[in-house]
Amino acid sequence: MGEAAGTAHRAMEIFAECGPLMSKIPPNYNTNYQNKLKQSQDLAKMAEDKSKNVFFEPIMPANKVPMPDCKNFVKFDDSIKVEFGKTPVMNETLRHVIPPQVRSMQKEFHNVIQNLIDQHYKT
Repeated sequence: MGEAAGTAHRAMEIFAECGPLMSKIPPNYNTNYQNKLKQSQDLAKMAEDKSKNVFFEPIMPANKVPMPDCKNFVKFDDSIKVEFGKTPVMNETLRHVIPPQVRSMQKEFHNVIQNLIDQHYKT
């Protein structure tokens, strides 16, 4: 919880650094920014209180908080492979209208996309 409190403080600091930029954009964005800044401050305060009073952990200094790894934000869901492997409805109902060349291009495109998906999630 100490690291979470430090992360919340670091996020609040980064968010607060954007304050001078807000004078250069339309005022309705500034109102939204002020609301979000207040929320980030409240969240940082709550994390600090819980870290001190519930978990009794020291709060990590904001400058030592590691930046999160961008690959850890989304967990890949393999269910798209099932949908991607299905025969499109267009091919079933309109197969007499679609020329064979277009069907072969669809298969090539399918293979290219499948290779890209496989390469991306192997890393």
